[in-house]
Amino acid sequence: MANFADSALTIKIDILPNSTADFASWQAKFREQISQACVFSSLEILSTFSTQSLTWFLNLRFNAKEYLEHWLNSSSFLGSLCSFGATKNNS
Repeated sequence: MANFADSALTIKIDILPNSTADFASWQAKFREQISQACVFSSLEILSTFSTQSLTWFLNLRFNAKEYLEHWLNSSSFLGSLCSFGATKNNS
């Protein structure tokens, strides 16, 4: 069984007003990319309670910490962030 404390990550994404359709399209592409990753376990894309929310959370889970780290440093992950205008923040 996986230790999800080590192999899970939550990413907060704040989208711009009027970019909901673009974000929905990006979500579909991101979901397709991550589902092909090695020992990917699950992805949840959640918003706050408001249907007009501009803040979203991506919960990523892999079967091992090493696979999560590999995904975070992959061109697929970095490219998917850049395609939506996001950047990786290591702080």
